[in-house]
Amino acid sequence: MPIFTYLAFDKGGKKIKGSIDSPNQVLASIALKKQGLFVQKLAPEKKGGLNVNLNEMFVKITTRDKGIFSQQLSTMIGAGLALTKCLDVLANQTQNPKFKRVIAQVARDISHGNSLSWAAARHPAVFDNLFISMIRVGESGGEMDKILIQWATFMERDEEIRGRLKAALMYPFILSIISTIAVTFLIVFVLPTFTNIFASSGVELPAPTRVLLFISNMLKKRFLVLIALGIALYVGYGKFSKTKKGRYAIDMFMLKMPVFGSLQHKMILTRFTRTFGVMLSAGVPIIESLNISRDIVGNVCMAEVLENVIDSVKQGGDMGTPFAKSPLIPPMISNMIPVGEVTGTVEKILVKIADFYEREVDYLIRNLSSILEPVMILVMGVLVGFIAMSLVLPMYDMIKVARAGA
Repeated sequence: MPIFTYLAFDKGGKKIKGSIDSPNQVLASIALKKQGLFVQKLAPEKKGGLNVNLNEMFVKITTRDKGIFSQQLSTMIGAGLALTKCLDVLANQTQNPKFKRVIAQVARDISHGNSLSWAAARHPAVFDNLFISMIRVGESGGEMDKILIQWATFMERDEEIRGRLKAALMYPFILSIISTIAVTFLIVFVLPTFTNIFASSGVELPAPTRVLLFISNMLKKRFLVLIALGIALYVGYGKFSKTKKGRYAIDMFMLKMPVFGSLQHKMILTRFTRTFGVMLSAGVPIIESLNISRDIVGNVCMAEVLENVIDSVKQGGDMGTPFAKSPLIPPMISNMIPVGEVTGTVEKILVKIADFYEREVDYLIRNLSSILEPVMILVMGVLVGFIAMSLVLPMYDMIKVARAGA
């Protein structure tokens, strides 16, 4: 939506500068007048050049920002503060300039008589469908503070899992980068120096040394070709991943990978069961809960399973049957959900399943860290050992030739 900057005066004659989101300039002027402002200048926000907002250019609204916002908003609403007052306070104390502008815009929309869910829906890049649907339920049920806490707790758990995974992969990632740089340096700069010595001695180079020489020549003489090939593969992968069959094949491959596939599968199941359970416990209708769960799982293979469940529910069927037909759904889920449907405790069962898979994910992440580190060290040792052997073998042959000549 277009952003308009304005210069206005309030009823006390105080000069006010700011910006407002609006479909057009006329509606922007009307919205400012409703706020009791006398508009002097109003123009579309200029983009590019010196008018770019440098404070927001490299700033990202993180999950932590949104979680803190939700918790604080819940606390203030529970204390009896008016919603617009809560949002004004949060906008003033938020350190993130981009999030500050979004909160201020939400507050302005609410001051014009709109609901929080409507105002938040105008910022889909910040507030997802899960948040908006739960807020809508909170508005109708009068339990906004409890809904906000539920959403914040859900986001914290999801972010915590992602954080543990990143921490587990950080050391192997850094080690792999260092190993790649070290090996490339040895092959490109160190090996050619020794090959000149080997060539002058007339010794026939062994196979490992010839392999490394081939790689060294490719890196030095065909560097641009390799770069172009890498770019072509990247572009081709991007186009393939945007097709329906390509995306499905890639996501299925990710689920079938050794170690990582099992981890990703359990993370998807955790996200699905947690989201679905939280939505149902908040009072969101089952179809809407399934739709939102389908959109956030992040895997088209699992999304297809949930689409089948949605079709079954729309036709008056149950959820257990389509779940049981899918190989991506473990028996625990496909067997426990029908029990929940009969007893009316689906949301409680889903939360328990999510807790179980969250513990499984935590266990796998700990094992992943303990497995990857020695594997990376072993791989690095093998590579360095291969390079050392490629240099030592010709030297050994040179010594034999020298002794034979003597």
